[in-house]
Amino acid sequence: MSSGFDMRRWLLGAALALASLFLVGPAAADCKPPEQPVIKITMNAPPVAQDQKWSRAGILKYMRSRGQTIRQGYDSVLGITESDIQPSARLQYLGVRDRNGTYCVFLQSATVVIDWKVTVHIASEYKPGSCMYKAIDEHEQGHVAIVNASKDEAQAMIRKVLESTGQKTLVASSMNQGATQLQTDAQAAFEKAFKKFHDALQRRQLGHDTPEEYAKPRKLCGNAYNQ
Repeated sequence: MSSGFDMRRWLLGAALALASLFLVGPAAADCKPPEQPVIKITMNAPPVAQDQKWSRAGILKYMRSRGQTIRQGYDSVLGITESDIQPSARLQYLGVRDRNGTYCVFLQSATVVIDWKVTVHIASEYKPGSCMYKAIDEHEQGHVAIVNASKDEAQAMIRKVLESTGQKTLVASSMNQGATQLQTDAQAAFEKAFKKFHDALQRRQLGHDTPEEYAKPRKLCGNAYNQ
């Protein structure tokens, strides 16, 4: 019993909206964002799904194919809780042109949508409502609780990255050049922040997979464990 985590690349499919103010603006040396960008973050999290498409061996094979941690000597997996996160973002940059035709480019607004789906997979050998099914599900719901508790943390992480990005400006010869570089920098910042978030979440999930937790189904259900 463990937890899987699938995170699509941050800003995957992000749209780049460019707006340009053809005004006599500040010189390149005075390039500063006028204010913090407008940030909107929406999370779509449907109810947790239950699934029994895999057998015990199938769940184990799936975990190994993804390089996920499996306890030493553990020859089968009874269930797994999987998180599938699909983020998308629309970042809009603004450029102010000075007298020399140079642009001061900065982030004006960001709209982020996170689709976060959680699925509890329970081995197909166990009938819903049976002792084993209930014991496995009780454990997996512990993983679900850890995931749910991390969602506010994920949104805070995204906001922090965007606010930091909003403090940056770039002097460029064109709007497109400046916005493209800022977009690249934002992507790298998201990747770095998510790795830190992901590693911390995985540690919490592994902390739930204790020998005591793994022993509960056999202790509660006896011979039904091997059926």
